[in-house]
Amino acid sequence: MKNKIIAFDLDNTLCQPIKSNHENKLVPKQLLKLQPYKKHIKVLCDMKKEGNKIIIFTSRYGPDEIKDATRKWLKKHRVPYDEIIWNKPSYDMLIDDKAISAYQGGLSSTLINTFIDFNENKIAKEKAKQ
Repeated sequence: MKNKIIAFDLDNTLCQPIKSNHENKLVPKQLLKLQPYKKHIKVLCDMKKEGNKIIIFTSRYGPDEIKDATRKWLKKHRVPYDEIIWNKPSYDMLIDDKAISAYQGGLSSTLINTFIDFNENKIAKEKAKQ
């Protein structure tokens, strides 16, 4: 299987959700204290070991202190990544043909690989029909 680009959301996927202060601002010290979701980080690490490109996709934005705290948190919890995409749009639900829920059925490297294989087979069948 060809190596893939896999994007992982950060907050409430790799770590506990952020609680903003009363002014709805992110505080770097609080970001560093967020608890990791170790099972999900292990899946990410497995995907990286398989040679996939890992992107961290986050709606965190703001001054460099926020980005620095985020990078420190990722390093502290040994989260390998190739790129961070900041300013993910805020939404209540994401509808996407390539999405896997981090919670429904449990996130695992087997689930991700099965999903990738399924999509590749589906695309190949569609091309064969043309």
